[in-house]
Amino acid sequence: MLSIDPSTTKDDFIRQAAGLRDAGFAAAYIFAKDITEPSEIIDLLGSAVPELLSRGHPPIPRDRLRHPSPPLNCASEPGPAPRSCPGAVRTP
Repeated sequence: MLSIDPSTTKDDFIRQAAGLRDAGFAAAYIFAKDITEPSEIIDLLGSAVPELLSRGHPPIPRDRLRHPSPPLNCASEPGPAPRSCPGAVRTP
């Protein structure tokens, strides 16, 4: 979970996000406190995300992910979805 406030700089945000990524998280919840103008949040994320994406990190191996996603082919076979594919919908 990433917390941002009016004093959070682009470098602060990048450092926090990179730390979570290095710990094995592939996604994070971002919350803002004491920021009343949504454009401040958008400006911060808009300035930081391109730099995070340009760092060229290799993908995180599935076994290092904190919450691995289900296999991409969960809904590829007919019949009910197995318990390991939450939310998957299969067609007969």
